[in-house]
Amino acid sequence: MGSKLKLRDLSRSLGATIEARDVAILAQIAVLSSISWLAPQRYWLKLSENLGALRRLLRRDFAAREAQVASLLHGRNAAKPPGEIVRMADAYYFLERVQLLRHYRPGGWEPSVRLDGAEHIESALAAGKGAILWVAPMLFHRQATKMALAGAGYRVAHLSRFSHGFTTATLFGERCLNPIRTRLEMRYLDRRLVIGREGSKDVVGQLEGLLRQNRLVSITAGQQARRTCYVPFLNGRVELATAPAFLSHKTGAPLLPVFTVRKSGKEFVTRIEPPLGERRRGEGEDAIEADLREYAAVFEKFVLAYPEQYLGGFTMI
Repeated sequence: MGSKLKLRDLSRSLGATIEARDVAILAQIAVLSSISWLAPQRYWLKLSENLGALRRLLRRDFAAREAQVASLLHGRNAAKPPGEIVRMADAYYFLERVQLLRHYRPGGWEPSVRLDGAEHIESALAAGKGAILWVAPMLFHRQATKMALAGAGYRVAHLSRFSHGFTTATLFGERCLNPIRTRLEMRYLDRRLVIGREGSKDVVGQLEGLLRQNRLVSITAGQQARRTCYVPFLNGRVELATAPAFLSHKTGAPLLPVFTVRKSGKEFVTRIEPPLGERRRGEGEDAIEADLREYAAVFEKFVLAYPEQYLGGFTMI
């Protein structure tokens, strides 16, 4: 299967109270909050582009990242050339955070968020086994996906990590920085199931219980897991956690790929794709790997259409 059992150390900061990176994030939040609260929205993208340019100037990594993108996309007919992808990915990194922080200003921020493919959720719920929404890590997926599902009337339990928010695992980050994002997300979730510092054992049981109650659970595709699998992706490979596919096989809940993309300044679309493994053959690890391969193939189509919005390989994470 190509998977491997391993414990992932998020960073050496697991036992730390605060680190220099937390201070840098705090300073970034202060700058981006000023933009989101004071600048008209028509200027947000331009200001984000300027921040991205400053970041590249300081780190001097543009050529290396452009070469990486060019290698991944060579011969794949991506919608944009590698240089533009890197520049726009950096701008969108900042823009997404500007949009997030605008929610805290009096009056908030109400983008246009549309949900396509809801019929796949309805079919899954009609079958009585719930559904697993496997959310792709596109740059605008965190908030907009949850808003789209809640706006369509779906109550979703989302699997998350204690470090989710600004991806900091220090005590200060967990208690003070990450909640800036997670508080907003909870407005649109039924509940948030958190993988804590001790691991995910109890959370997996809760997910199974929710699916057996014909509920919806969402999991973001990623590689922070004990068991992962490498599958072909673009001109390379992508490492994916096997847990969503494992849960699908164990409970019978269909596995629905979910993709959220930015169409314009205030317009976002969340697309629910047909369930994976509809023609599934076999079982066990081979079937799980087949699901991951199918997911990666669907994921490729969205990355090629919106390469500057792919969170995994082109941005400054």
